[in-house]
Amino acid sequence: MTIAPVRIAFVVTAFADDVAALADDRVRALADELAGHDVTVGPWRRLAHAPAVVELPVWRELLGEPRVGARDLRRLVLHVAGAGVDVAVRPDTPERRAPRLVVFDMDSTLIQLETIDELARLHGVADQVVEVTRRAMNGELDFEQSLRHRVGLLAGLDAAVLADVAGRLPLMPGAAPLIRALRALGCRTAVVSGGFTFATAALQRLLGLDEAHANRLEIADGRLTGRLIDPVVTPEGKARALERIAAEHGIPLAATVAVGDGANDLFMLDRAGLGVAFHAKPRVAAAADTALSTGGLDRLLHLFGLTADDIAAHSRA
Repeated sequence: MTIAPVRIAFVVTAFADDVAALADDRVRALADELAGHDVTVGPWRRLAHAPAVVELPVWRELLGEPRVGARDLRRLVLHVAGAGVDVAVRPDTPERRAPRLVVFDMDSTLIQLETIDELARLHGVADQVVEVTRRAMNGELDFEQSLRHRVGLLAGLDAAVLADVAGRLPLMPGAAPLIRALRALGCRTAVVSGGFTFATAALQRLLGLDEAHANRLEIADGRLTGRLIDPVVTPEGKARALERIAAEHGIPLAATVAVGDGANDLFMLDRAGLGVAFHAKPRVAAAADTALSTGGLDRLLHLFGLTADDIAAHSRA
C-alpha cells in the first residue's frame, strides 16, 4: 500500500543581527531558492527591522510526522540562508500563536551564570567545579552523578552565602520584558532547573513566574553538608515536570514551549510543543526544534508571530 504525501503548512521565522542578511532582496532570493527544493513560499512579512526578523508561510508535502518534517525543513532553510541567520520552523497550527505554558531552564537561560559555579568560586573550589559543569552541560558526563560530585565539593560553605547570591542574580537580557509579555498574553510561566531552590525562588519573586522547581541543598548547623535532598531534578525529571504542570492546568503539550541551553534540557525541549535552544551548546542547538544564538530572551516572542511593536506594547503591560 502506497502512502500519499500530505501537504502541510509551516511558518519559517528567520532572525539576523546583520540587517543586510535579511534585506528584502535576500529574503526574495531565499524564497526563490526554497522553491527549487519543492517548498512553496507564501507572502512573507517583516516582524522587526533591527535586528531583522521575517516570517514566511511555507507549504511542503510530507510522508512523515510534521515535527520531523519541520526539523528537516529548518536544516534546509539554514543551509540556504547561510551564516548569521537563526531559523525556526513550526507547523502552522493555532497553538503556534497562542502558547499557554512556557517552561524555562534557569542557569545560562533566565540568568547569565551557572549558580553552582558561583558557589564554587565563593568556596574556593572553582577550579574543581567549573570544568565539570561545562562537560555536564555539553552532555559529556552523567548529569546526576556530576551534580552530586560538584555539590559534594561545596561541603562546609556558609549557608548565608546563598542569600547573597540570590540577591544579585544577573538576569539574561530580555528576561523581564519577555515574562511581562507572556503574562499579558495569558501564558503560564515556570522555571524548572537542575540548579537550586534558593535561586529559583528568588527568580520567581523577581520575575513573577507562576512556578519554580529545582534541587534542594542540604544544610546543617548553618553550613552546606555537600548533599542534596532527594529527589533530584534530572534531565528526565525536567520533562516530567513540564508534563505535570501542563496536565494540572489542562494545557495540551502542543501549546507548551520549553527553553534551555544545556544537554540536561534535551528531554524537556523534545517533550514540549516547541523546544527552543537559547544560546545553547552545539549538541543542544542541533537537536532542538529551533536555536537562537544571539539576542535577548524577548526575541522568543517573534516565534509567536508578534512584531516589534506588539512586543513593546505587551512588555509594558
